[in-house]
Amino acid sequence: MATFGGHLHPTLKATWERIDVPALPRSSHSINVVAGKAYIFGGEISPREPVDNDMHVIVLPSASTAADYYNVKAKAASPPNEGKQPTATSAPGDVPAPRVGHATATLGTRIFLFGGRGGPDMQPLQEHGRVWVFDTTTHRWSHLDPCGPAAQPPSPAHYPAARSYHAAAGVDGAFLVHGGCLAAGRANDVWAFDVRARVWQALPAAPGKPRGGTSVAVAGSTLWRFGGFNGAAEEGGQLDCLALGGDEASAGDGVLGAKGAWKSILADAAADGDEGAGAETVTERPHWPGPRSVAGMHPVTVGGRERLVLLLGERDPSTAGHAAAGKFWNDIWVYASEEGKWLEVEVETAGGPGPRGWFASAPIDMGAEERGVVLWGGLDGANRRLGDGWILRIGGGEG
Repeated sequence: MATFGGHLHPTLKATWERIDVPALPRSSHSINVVAGKAYIFGGEISPREPVDNDMHVIVLPSASTAADYYNVKAKAASPPNEGKQPTATSAPGDVPAPRVGHATATLGTRIFLFGGRGGPDMQPLQEHGRVWVFDTTTHRWSHLDPCGPAAQPPSPAHYPAARSYHAAAGVDGAFLVHGGCLAAGRANDVWAFDVRARVWQALPAAPGKPRGGTSVAVAGSTLWRFGGFNGAAEEGGQLDCLALGGDEASAGDGVLGAKGAWKSILADAAADGDEGAGAETVTERPHWPGPRSVAGMHPVTVGGRERLVLLLGERDPSTAGHAAAGKFWNDIWVYASEEGKWLEVEVETAGGPGPRGWFASAPIDMGAEERGVVLWGGLDGANRRLGDGWILRIGGGEG
């Protein structure tokens, strides 16, 4: 039994199911789920060598469907006035270049992508605020270049700087981007891209040190953030949140904005108070996830209530970066915002993905008002790029 929300509850339990398809090894890639299919893009097998720009599609197993795999070559969407016969290949620049450390989010049936690093020098790709869009109904790429305020030509002040190992989320017609590694240093900024107006809007910067490899998720009209790597150590002991809402006073009517400042929920009441305005100190926190980066965090539904799930990730970085392995967590946590409590999840099945980081994960609709998580690939403690896929189901134990 565990104390949760002031009451005793059986421990939350979870199961892992391995996806039965051929291995697709990679790390620093992305995965998004639309209509029962997982879409995997980018990443690396050998350090600093992006794999390709194909879209790899996993048909997720269900009661009526077996798991399957196919890949889609990168092709650009035809302009509206062009004939219906597509060309065999797309011209350079019409589709996203191979990359690692990019970030994606899903809005409807489309996958939105920003940033990453690639090219001969493996630097952040300079795309001047461009957002790439993959339509899962047509299997074609398009892109959205940003507009400046009041239809002015955009300048670097009007869009996020090129970066990699940032985090992204999608909500209410907006594509959110946070943090990451710049050409020099790390970032702590937050940007919202209105996909209809094609305008980037800067939101309040997050508290604490700039970081890459952080995890973000939107749940309950709130942007949540946990962890990351600040250049010296993994971040932890703090869960940050920013309330979101329409901002009609900004670049255009209905552009997503922030309601107030960031708040920080602290694991330790003895924190020095340098975590930003609005920090909420919680005096009793017997259960709290350890510091980590390159983990997964997503909204899930447990017992009919929306929660955050945090899983795996790097606990101790390698001093050699991608050239050697760090140490990784093998745990799962669920956070209930109304109680302000974390609860560690007990895995009932043997096996599972095991300790890893640098993987890709995404929420998946499990039906019956339940949601789980699909996870693919990553890096393990032996510095191997992994090619397996797993489905996490959380349920039971919350009364």
